Amino acid sequence: MTDEVVQRFELLTGFQPMSWQHRLYREYFEVGRLPDALDVPTGLGKTSVMALWYMAFSARVPGIPRRLVYVVDRRAVVDQATTVAEQLRDRCGEALTISTLRGQFVDNRAWTADPTRPAIIVGTVDMVGSRLLFSGYAVSPKMRPYHAGLLGVDSLIVLDEAHLVPPFEHLLGAIAGRPEFGPVEGHDFLPSRMHLMSLSATGRARPGLTFALTQGDGRDPVVARRLTASKRVAVIPADGKLVDVIVAQAWRLAGEDASASRCLVYVNARKDADAVRKTLGLLTRKAGLKPPLLLVGARRVFERERAYEDLTDAGFVAGSKRDGEPRFLVATSAGEVGVDLDADHMICDVVAWERMVQRLGRVNRLGVGSAEVVVVDQAPDAKEVVAAQRHQAVVALIGSLPALAGGSRDASLGALIALRDRARIDEGLQRLWDEAVTPEPFRPEITRALVDAWSMTSAPVHTGRPEDVGPWLRGWTSDPPGTTVVWRKHLPVRQAGSRIGEVAGFFDAAPPHLSEQLEVDAFVVVDWLIKRAKKLEAGWRHHPAGGGQGSLDASASADTPADASAQPGAEGSAGSRPHTFPGGIVAIVLDSSGEPRPGPDGRGSPLAYTIRDLVRVRPDELRDLLGSSTLVVDSRLAGLADGLLDPEEDGVPLTADSGVWIKGDPPVPPFRVVARTQQEAGADGSWREVFQFVIESGEEDMPTAWLGIDQWRSAASDEDDRAVGPSWQSLDGHQRLAASRARELAARQGLPADVAIMLESAAGRHDEGKRSTRWQDAFHVDQARRPAAKSPRRPDIRRLGGYRHEFGTVLAPSGSGPAEPTEVAEDFRHLCLELIAAHHGYGRPVMPVAGADRLPPALLAGEALEVARRWARLQASFGPWGLAWLESLLRAADQQASAAGEFAEAANPKATQSGGPA
Repeated sequence: MTDEVVQRFELLTGFQPMSWQHRLYREYFEVGRLPDALDVPTGLGKTSVMALWYMAFSARVPGIPRRLVYVVDRRAVVDQATTVAEQLRDRCGEALTISTLRGQFVDNRAWTADPTRPAIIVGTVDMVGSRLLFSGYAVSPKMRPYHAGLLGVDSLIVLDEAHLVPPFEHLLGAIAGRPEFGPVEGHDFLPSRMHLMSLSATGRARPGLTFALTQGDGRDPVVARRLTASKRVAVIPADGKLVDVIVAQAWRLAGEDASASRCLVYVNARKDADAVRKTLGLLTRKAGLKPPLLLVGARRVFERERAYEDLTDAGFVAGSKRDGEPRFLVATSAGEVGVDLDADHMICDVVAWERMVQRLGRVNRLGVGSAEVVVVDQAPDAKEVVAAQRHQAVVALIGSLPALAGGSRDASLGALIALRDRARIDEGLQRLWDEAVTPEPFRPEITRALVDAWSMTSAPVHTGRPEDVGPWLRGWTSDPPGTTVVWRKHLPVRQAGSRIGEVAGFFDAAPPHLSEQLEVDAFVVVDWLIKRAKKLEAGWRHHPAGGGQGSLDASASADTPADASAQPGAEGSAGSRPHTFPGGIVAIVLDSSGEPRPGPDGRGSPLAYTIRDLVRVRPDELRDLLGSSTLVVDSRLAGLADGLLDPEEDGVPLTADSGVWIKGDPPVPPFRVVARTQQEAGADGSWREVFQFVIESGEEDMPTAWLGIDQWRSAASDEDDRAVGPSWQSLDGHQRLAASRARELAARQGLPADVAIMLESAAGRHDEGKRSTRWQDAFHVDQARRPAAKSPRRPDIRRLGGYRHEFGTVLAPSGSGPAEPTEVAEDFRHLCLELIAAHHGYGRPVMPVAGADRLPPALLAGEALEVARRWARLQASFGPWGLAWLESLLRAADQQASAAGEFAEAANPKATQSGGPA
């Protein structure tokens, strides 16, 4: 292969394409025909789909989507897809936006800034799925349609290891293929809906066009070496405790291999993994070797970067360098997917066949040695009939592999493929195969009525809208509900108590960021939380300076400031005083939408916990409360070791709100929380204060101490925050700039002239409602600068009185009815108004009418009803994702104008039409 495809592929990846990659591009991507499934074994470079997609998109192949969404299962603690995406971005030499699960680009949402730019988004099933269904976890309701529109239109969704999440695969297939989810005829200018490409190493069939290896591909030297890579598997009984047998086998293999081997140990249960690591740790310490690594789930994203570095340094990542001694890696299911592990030998217990195939794909991955695989067969519990039957079927399938000398079996990729092909023509073997795999869970049907209900994101309550989309993503399973835990240095609490509204505002400005989250089963969180509380309680009771239980529920004392960062010292010592907590609060609970849960007192207070609460609460009640919720804890509660829950850990962890968490521009996350007083300066440099949570007030209720939330440069924490910036921006200048950005977006998207005119017209008038005296007064705009669109001054929300400038925009200046954009073609006038009404996430379908004093109150309800009816008519016409995508164009133009124009007018006072220096 010497053609330009080889040259371009090598330029982007650093490797020459394998024959199947070359063929996939030539026969599919190059002609704009995307396969529905990719049937390629683990270890043959399936993530190269990213490079093939980008090659086709940059070559302007018709039908190639602008966004590639690479979905990995949530159990993947270290995602290799991020590494591939970052390397591609560094090598392409062009503008390629990426948002990933690790590093500088973690959850940066830069892909929303320009819908016309190529982008790679790496996300989990839950992240991508919830956003696609207008229900994004940790995404405000106002931003949810923005994300849904960009994921559901003009996107290629690559579902890695699709066999692990069949309900999600069925959901994506339905959304991509069913006519009722698309626009009606006559809207050909819309890009195509998303295309689903399933990747699977198990050969599970999916309807549609499937790309698979051919005999010709097997002649490729690299493919041939990996397909025939030696993997000798033997099943041995567990004579004794499972952990002891596994440790003995791992130590034996490391000792017999003189090449300083890498031994990978898989165990299904977390407790067994901990025990194996502990025992191997004792053996390696006695032998003067480096300790074993542990790869398990439920680790904070922040620590995943270090986990990947540790795996690379130890030689467990394919292609990484090795030192001169044997190393051990102990992993649970978290190490089965998402990471390019490559070990010399493997020891494991028995799991379902699809997981066994994943494990086997992570030993001798590159085919440069001879791997020994030991499967320890511990008899399952006879009472678990289904599990026992599956266990026996897996052992029988291993026994069906080709026999080798010495009683072992051939577990090479080629042998696994041959076994699958035999099962397709052998009924007995197929029945065995079916018994060995995990059955698909039952799942609810996706309907247009459900999608319409979810897409009504500005309606706070909808009786037909399920709040939890989990069953549509993963089916009805017996898995326990999950809880997200976040550690923060600063919580919005004070001695006098906090109102739920101000707590909600605090977390709107500084929402839990993906990089600081730890996802764990709710029952595990409850057990950890209660143990931590009891340990702190015991420390206070027994410490000479403790002061008893009551001190734990008091405000911070003078010698223990609210922002203390010392060790918690729960056990105490003669020279250290255990922590007190502001207001006694150590934890706040947020619901799945990121909103604080109402307290049980019925007075609108946030649901927050003291140490006394946690010690006394019933575990089952706490478990029910924390399921599908986010628990934000004071960092001094501690209990975090290496990104994992550890009730014995007293060290205060590093937190995302206390400064630069992950370096970059913008930093990750793009906010910080700072304790301030009247004597201290506010944000400076690249930071701007966007929210204040008042701790203490002086005369005339002037704040004397507060928690200030700073945003990075022009980063907006929410849609409304775009009106606040480091400099003034005139209304006319902002709308002209937005219209210019809309015109550029329409041109890059290739929209027809009448649609482009509509979009430009909407952008050119989208903020007319800001001419209202009420709005200008609330944003402290002096007369010389009026009308302004952006102010560096913090608005007085009370003076707004609930006024929404979008609603003011769609009302005619005379107050007699909707403003008609006369320059827009008749077919698109209503769409123009809908885009304006929805450009901050309202009007879907509910639009607040408070403060809109242009019309008498009796008429405002009718105008708001027309906003809702207009949205419903257009939703029926363009489809849920089509309309959301159209809205995203105006929202992007507005955001770009807000970001690009805020400095321009400051530097050029003449650009401020209303006069006066900017």
